[in-house]
Amino acid sequence: MRLALAGSSAQTAVCGPGCYRATLSAASARDTLSVDVRGGQASTRWSIELPATWPSPDASTLMARATAVWLSLRTLTFIDRLSSGPGQEVTTHWQMVAPYKIAYQASHLGRNESDAVIIGNQRWDKLAGGKWTKSVQDPRLKQPVPFWVSVSDAHLLGEGTFAGRPVWYVSFFDPGTPAWFSVDLDKATLRTLDLRMITTEHFMHDTYESFDTAVNIESPDGQR
Repeated sequence: MRLALAGSSAQTAVCGPGCYRATLSAASARDTLSVDVRGGQASTRWSIELPATWPSPDASTLMARATAVWLSLRTLTFIDRLSSGPGQEVTTHWQMVAPYKIAYQASHLGRNESDAVIIGNQRWDKLAGGKWTKSVQDPRLKQPVPFWVSVSDAHLLGEGTFAGRPVWYVSFFDPGTPAWFSVDLDKATLRTLDLRMITTEHFMHDTYESFDTAVNIESPDGQR
């Protein structure tokens, strides 16, 4: 991998799992970093705007507080967009009620693909055009919980707004998945309003809609 910044460039060195490092000089913290990744005959290039403050401040305490907010939620609804490449995106609408109720509806290219309801150790699934089938959910899925397993190398990239709310922009690496995350944290509540995750052939973008509002999840046969 080669990095370029303000007219200088350098080949990166491996600094750990998924970590590459190089030292470059910049006239301004607002300069744009260019990344060139080559593998076999393929080459991928993209540009990254550097954080507003350099070096970017540590955000580990901020992420610890944001994780605690996740774990305190009673209900949550959000839209998840998951892709492995162009044209492969699956959009899923999730509803969650603590501690063990989950429902989702998944679609691809605007067409419904599947639906599911999970209540404790029971689940019901239905493919498009099919009938509901019941099975055992083992182990029980405790929700809502954050998508990251652990947080490493968290940094505050800047601040702005999301859906009219003042937010902190934070990035971090999750060695437990492993994956790279960027999140928009509501300044007032530290709720995660927007999340992007990248890992091997896996690109995810989540937009969070409601927190601790009334959410009703029932099984297809009426069980609560």
